[in-house]
Amino acid sequence: METFHLVLGFALALLAVAEGSAVGAVPHLSKFRIARENITDDSDVGDDGQRIIGGDEVASVGVYPFMCSLWYAPTGSQYIYFTCGAILYNEKTVLTAAHCVDGDTASELYVICGDYKLNELSSEEQGSYVAKYKMHPRYEVPPGFASNDIAVMEMETPFTLNDNVNVAPPMPVRGDQFTRNCQLIGFGITESGGLSNTLRDVGIKRIGTKKCQTYWGASATGKNLCFINTRDRDDQPIDASSCNGDSGGPAVCGSFLVGVTSWGVSGCTLPYPSVYTKLQSYKAWIENNAY
Repeated sequence: METFHLVLGFALALLAVAEGSAVGAVPHLSKFRIARENITDDSDVGDDGQRIIGGDEVASVGVYPFMCSLWYAPTGSQYIYFTCGAILYNEKTVLTAAHCVDGDTASELYVICGDYKLNELSSEEQGSYVAKYKMHPRYEVPPGFASNDIAVMEMETPFTLNDNVNVAPPMPVRGDQFTRNCQLIGFGITESGGLSNTLRDVGIKRIGTKKCQTYWGASATGKNLCFINTRDRDDQPIDASSCNGDSGGPAVCGSFLVGVTSWGVSGCTLPYPSVYTKLQSYKAWIENNAY
């Protein structure tokens, strides 16, 4: 069974830099123009408006001000390529999945926060190159599955906090109880097969480790969180999950930031749960390594 966390090396979306301008850590990104590729146009959604596999369009910019996007910015190229979601931890630190940066050169990574539409750049958005990053020292990728899949990135230019760009909710500490009714957030591949142009979220249920292991075996551990939607009456899964392109993005349960998208089944098909890095297990490491 192929998991989706390794399917991130293809060019999902492009931003073209205006001729003669530099790709800089600018607060409004006005020097960029858009070249759309593999982004689902909003007009192609259909009546149900579904994205992120079963999700809905976020109402407006600023609903999730901690949501960021991670881009590959190859040296000497006029293009940058969308790869993953990311999460604003503080003005200088952004979280993502370790597999989103594994093997990459920091100076060729770019982060945009306040991102609401992939194919539009607005005054609400802010951007910065990555100065350096740290992956968890025990991050590894056994065949098909990532473990300890968390990384922290230092920004070259700190983000200015406001209503549209702000830090994530707190992570739970040991003993904190949080709801099983959660939200997964991202720009990932949708039912139509392309990236969602507009940021989406989906309401979904968190399930326990033992139940998750009935699908994934020992690959799902107590350091993961698993999400799947089920019908109340017969406990059968319904169509909702994260997918390629959502990697590195957030899961929120109530007032807590609880997870970072890590892996799931290739094709994002049911009945397999989406698997996230459980931030409660990595809170101390993140605090000790944040910039």
